[in-house]
Amino acid sequence: MAVAVDQPRADVIHLNVDGYKTVGMRLAKEMLEHAYGQPITASARLTQARIVGNSRKIELVYDGNVTGGSTTLYRVVNGAATISVTSVAVAANVITLSLHARVDPGALVSYGYSKSPIAAWVRDTAGTAVAAFQNVPAQ
Repeated sequence: MAVAVDQPRADVIHLNVDGYKTVGMRLAKEMLEHAYGQPITASARLTQARIVGNSRKIELVYDGNVTGGSTTLYRVVNGAATISVTSVAVAANVITLSLHARVDPGALVSYGYSKSPIAAWVRDTAGTAVAAFQNVPAQ
């Protein structure tokens, strides 16, 4: 899998030539690791989603340092209710989502709600956007 959301587009659907080249290089790197066992410097990956701060915050922990992110890129669902993300803070490898209401263990967190290549995507130290995810349970 390779992230393409941060790449420039030729129209509303298709990447432009530079975007396809970048995604092609990302796919090639992934193949070196997964098919040939060669170590690569992969983009930061989500390792944990945990509820903190009197159940009004969720920390997203990555295996490397990250930057960026905005409230509009996230969705949090607690049971049948969608909980608003009021702010996003980043410190090293942890993104903290402040929430409008408390959540219970098992609340579902999703990231990647934008079609814009210039959105405030979460990026690793190399500047590569991290992979979007859907319905990750927070504990």
